[in-house]
Amino acid sequence: MHNNESICICMCMHNNASSIQKAIVSVLEQLKTKRDLFLIVSDDNSKDESIHIVRSIQMKYSNILLFENNFGSATENRNWIQNLVIEKFPTCILMGRLDADDTLSDHDILQNIEQLWEKGQFDVLLMANNQ
Repeated sequence: MHNNESICICMCMHNNASSIQKAIVSVLEQLKTKRDLFLIVSDDNSKDESIHIVRSIQMKYSNILLFENNFGSATENRNWIQNLVIEKFPTCILMGRLDADDTLSDHDILQNIEQLWEKGQFDVLLMANNQ
């Protein structure tokens, strides 16, 4: 269980070897967040090199959590990660979802969202594809 306020980015993965590294790096390169940043990756029984790519990155970063699952459903995988964050990160103030084939567009996206939350502690923030 994590006790400090945190930001958790949830990423489902299934056969994303061609894009997973770029997606992960876009999260790891986020600058100046005040809170601890965690990336939670849930692999849904990938048959390609996805899991090996994540493990190689994870060896260098303690804020990446990797889980191996077998849901066969992106929806079930997303719901599982969300429930995990609620249970294991009770002080998570911001939870986001980033697909394994998407990237955060700038290094200060999470800092900007964090600042918006501090002004108005919203329950939901919807963003378009230019994340």
